[in-house]
Amino acid sequence: MRKILACLIMFSMLVSGIAVPAKTSAAATNAALNKPASASSIEDSGKTAAMAFDGNASTRWSSTYADPQWISVDLGSAVDITGVMLNWEVAYGKAYQIQTSLDNSSWSTVYSTTTGDGGIDNISFSTQKARYVKMYGTQRGTSYGYSLWDFEVYAVGSTNEPAPITSGSVYKLTAQHSGKALDVAGGAVNDGANVQQWSDNGSDEQKWKVISVGDGYYKLISQKSGKALEVAGFATNDGANVQQWTDTGQSNQKWKIVDAGSGYYKLIAQHSGKALDVVGGASNDGANVQQWTDNGNSQQKWKFTEVTVVQDTTAPTAPTNLASPSKTASTVNLTWSASTDNVAVTGYDVYRGATLAGTTTSTSYTATGLTANTAYSFTVKAKDAAGNVSSASSALSVTTSTQPTTAAGFYINGTKLYDANGNPFVMRGINHAYTWYKGQEETAFPAIARTGANTIRIVLSDGQQWSKDSLATIQKLITLAEQNKMVAIVEVHDGTGSDSAAVLDNIANYWIEMKSALIGKESTVILNIANEWYGTWNGAGWAAGYKSVIPKLRNAGIKNTIMVDGAGWGQYPQSIVDYGTEVFNADPLKNTMFSIHMYEYAGGNAATVKSNIDNVLAKNLALVIGEFGIKHTNGDVDEATIMSYSEQKGVGYLGWSWKGNGSGLEYLDMSNDWAGTSYTEQGNAIINGANGIKATSKIATVFGSSN
Repeated sequence: MRKILACLIMFSMLVSGIAVPAKTSAAATNAALNKPASASSIEDSGKTAAMAFDGNASTRWSSTYADPQWISVDLGSAVDITGVMLNWEVAYGKAYQIQTSLDNSSWSTVYSTTTGDGGIDNISFSTQKARYVKMYGTQRGTSYGYSLWDFEVYAVGSTNEPAPITSGSVYKLTAQHSGKALDVAGGAVNDGANVQQWSDNGSDEQKWKVISVGDGYYKLISQKSGKALEVAGFATNDGANVQQWTDTGQSNQKWKIVDAGSGYYKLIAQHSGKALDVVGGASNDGANVQQWTDNGNSQQKWKFTEVTVVQDTTAPTAPTNLASPSKTASTVNLTWSASTDNVAVTGYDVYRGATLAGTTTSTSYTATGLTANTAYSFTVKAKDAAGNVSSASSALSVTTSTQPTTAAGFYINGTKLYDANGNPFVMRGINHAYTWYKGQEETAFPAIARTGANTIRIVLSDGQQWSKDSLATIQKLITLAEQNKMVAIVEVHDGTGSDSAAVLDNIANYWIEMKSALIGKESTVILNIANEWYGTWNGAGWAAGYKSVIPKLRNAGIKNTIMVDGAGWGQYPQSIVDYGTEVFNADPLKNTMFSIHMYEYAGGNAATVKSNIDNVLAKNLALVIGEFGIKHTNGDVDEATIMSYSEQKGVGYLGWSWKGNGSGLEYLDMSNDWAGTSYTEQGNAIINGANGIKATSKIATVFGSSN
């Protein structure tokens, strides 16, 4: 029989908090653990009878290939037992009996079956007094022998039942299959640090505070970093990575702790219903931890061992070298040298005078919303996971720029995009494929706005491949975006993948024809000239094309901020690194930014994502991730790092796309319908993720809000 009932979790209030009881009825624990065992035969010396009773689900007993066979255990004294658990290897018993004895001579059958199907058999029977318990097999289910990973015997009234798990207490979590501890890799304290298994070493990165968050769920907070255990990017698929992240209170950081018997528990993620799991049941140090469908295997079972925590009362050192490398009429950029701590620094509080201006985990911060030609005093304090706060840094006085910004619209200053009010604007938006789905915009635009998006990138056609979109159409779409308080990025898709200078020139001519839709809209519209023009991974040819058309557009009177996709279908950022400055300098208004489309090549893993962003910013060029998803044709995409690192670096991002992706690419849809009544896996990740649109988007101040 298969295991078909999960133990119900009941909660009772203790003086110290909410507890998960070890059992829901009279305590029944494994009385056979590490007790003497014997068997009718063994396959070889590496599969002895004792291995079925050692509590290690990676070792097993196996018999020779014949019927009948038996395996038994000596409990040491007569006890009351109520059931057994058999965890079969591939070689299972189809017909077998469970027998008990007081003297190892006279046996009574308490259970029998002829329809065994392997897997895990949880067998209950009326209370029996027994010292010896035997599985007696009469018919094998395969051509092999009989083989058990685990044979547990449940005794009533045992004194070794686990203590209840109590909210607010700190625990070490040990995987049943490997005996290794749940561990933050390298003792890291940053958001996104990986979670793995590692040999128990008593370090703070292996200690987790368990805190009830209501409705039977808990959050687990690392004692080293103060960050929460979470499923990365709000993903719901099998194999999604588990990491640590700043406590956001979202459902991908909430875990149901479910009694799995014998002092072990399963942790089930609220958002996905999947279990905390060691990849592949690996037993080595460094084996990754993921979420996986609950299958009852031992790599999904965790022992909670309460640990004594020495209270950390040592504050970090004060930050030093506070400086302001840049400023505007309304912003001040601050940097400082990192503090040190006896455990780890987890963040910094930035003060404007006596007022907390904001917090950051990096050693830089931009203060916004300031008044022109005004002196401000800034200090910074460091903090650790225990809540200790350093003394303040030396105060830094900065006077904002004398003249307020009077730009007609968006403008570029170094690596930053600023709105017409002089405030930094970081795009958090979604692509909408208008030119292929005309008529859906009245439904889709408001739905996209409800995600919190501050930007919408609109797919248009100049007629070279699809039906040409008219001036009236563009004006209507821009107005609709403005009504929903979203900045409109307009782009022509017909040049996608083309290396032809003539194709790009035709697109420029289209924009000149449509320029009355752009002129006067510099504060709400950005011109992304051509989607993914120049498919070849060659920066020189790409740069030559844009160095030709950008002056042409400016000479026609178009003053909107221009966005340029990188070469190689947008996935060759080196083109921007090598030639982006030339393209930028070709713009007489110096109002051009660049876009990387981060799919499997430009965004396949964390290291690639970070280096691509850093390399462009190091050239003092403004950047946006113009398209990305959770995966693509030829591989995975690290969307969690794209969003987290973009947030850290002040870089915009735009998810591709709301709806309408073709056959085989439906996973790129963010919504299940145009109205956004429910989101897809990708939609949930990009919209509801820890660094997703809802959590990080701020409406442009030109719409009268900075939320």
